[in-house]
Amino acid sequence: MNRRQDPQRQWELPFVMHYQMRDGLVAEAWTIPEDLYLCDEYWGVPDAHATIKKAQAPSVKPPRHQSAPGENLELLQRLCGYFWNGEYDRIQPLYASDFVFFAPARGYLSGTYNGWDGYLEFRRKLMAIFGGKYRLDVDAIAASGTDVFAREFIRMNTTKHPDVRAEYVVMHFAIEGGKIRQANDFPVDLDE
Repeated sequence: MNRRQDPQRQWELPFVMHYQMRDGLVAEAWTIPEDLYLCDEYWGVPDAHATIKKAQAPSVKPPRHQSAPGENLELLQRLCGYFWNGEYDRIQPLYASDFVFFAPARGYLSGTYNGWDGYLEFRRKLMAIFGGKYRLDVDAIAASGTDVFAREFIRMNTTKHPDVRAEYVVMHFAIEGGKIRQANDFPVDLDE
């Protein structure tokens, strides 16, 4: 697509779409850009002197009742438990052999990581910038027969930023045959 302000430039904005159906109607629609910086550039105000109000993380409370299919919810709960307990050898069997971990944007951790070795590479890169303080809480989960979405609230410091910083991340897990085929790690605000 293009814009009126610069019609010669063709934009390609890949999105992950997820629809939750209820009674034959769309009850929820999630639109998550794969490259948040590119999306901001496209939808942003073209005037360099204009200001754009910074987006605030939505306020979502943990659901009281899970309406998720039990198997996928249990799979994610096992994954979280193993992760929090440092049992990484128990995580690997939860992933499909062709597992893909995707972190969007253009930062140090951004990229597509293939297979278990790719996931371990992502973890190595994360630990290389780790500053010693880390806490992750999952405060919302939505699941279907093929997907699980989890909102994570992460607090950590890095070698570049010694003060603890907080951010929300939406994790999308594509499930196939009882295994996690893909995990997409979407920060709610890349600038935080």
